[in-house]
This record gives sequence, C-alpha cells and structure tokens, in this order.
Amino acid sequence: MKSDVEDVFVRYAIALDQTDFDVSFLHLWGILEKVTDSVGRYDETIKRAAWPFRGRDIIREYLECARQRRNSYVHSFRSSQETEPLLHILKAVLDRILMRLVRDDFNSGSFEEFGRLCALGTNLKHLKKERKRYDTAVRFLTRNPEP
Repeated sequence: MKSDVEDVFVRYAIALDQTDFDVSFLHLWGILEKVTDSVGRYDETIKRAAWPFRGRDIIREYLECARQRRNSYVHSFRSSQETEPLLHILKAVLDRILMRLVRDDFNSGSFEEFGRLCALGTNLKHLKKERKRYDTAVRFLTRNPEP
C-alpha cells in the first residue's frame, strides 16, 4: 500500500502543477477513482468518496457537480468558469481522503480494501448485524477448523 500511496502523491503533485484547471481537475478526478477503487464507475466513486465524511449528503452533491463538469469536458472538450471552484472542492475532498490513507485510519492494506470499506454504506444497524454475522462465522471456524 505504501508504494501505491506514494504513486498517488506523485500523480497528485503533477495534477496540482498543471496550469490548465481542466487538466488539473481531470487528473484529480482520476486519483479519486483510483483511491476509491471505482475507476469508470462514477456513482460508486461519489458514494465511496463521500463515505468517510460527516456531511456525506453535501459532499455527494459537490461530487455530482464535479462529475457533470468532468463529463462535459471529456465529451465536448468545453472549458468552463465552473472548473476552478469545483477543482478546489475536489482537491479538498481528496486531501481528506489521502490523509486518512496516509494515517491508515481504516487499516486498509490496499485501495481495493479501502474502496470496499467505503462501499459498506452508513446504516449502523445493518453494519452491526453484518459484524455479528462475521463474528459468528469466525467463532464457528475457530471451534471447527478444517482438517
């Protein structure tokens, strides 16, 4: 994971070094897809990227605007005054996610694991039920290991 995070920070530095906001924006969006293990699945990228935040709903709205901007640029090559503010929002979201990855807040060994964690959802009742099922499976397998 360490080398993957280092590679992402190199990409991040390159993205921020761009003089064209649209190019920088596209680079940052690509990094967001990479760290959430959701390349090409934009709904999933937004869902996973918003997961670690308290204000998930507003983050999802901002990221949805960012996705629309990304699609508009990629499919029509039109630059826009909207890119710069969305670039700053995207950078702020990515900064928080990257810091969590550096600190390994979620004890994830890869972007794939981090992405799966962020895909779990936010319904605590459901998560606790799933945890109980996993705990039951672990207890069972501990008492009854395979020969």
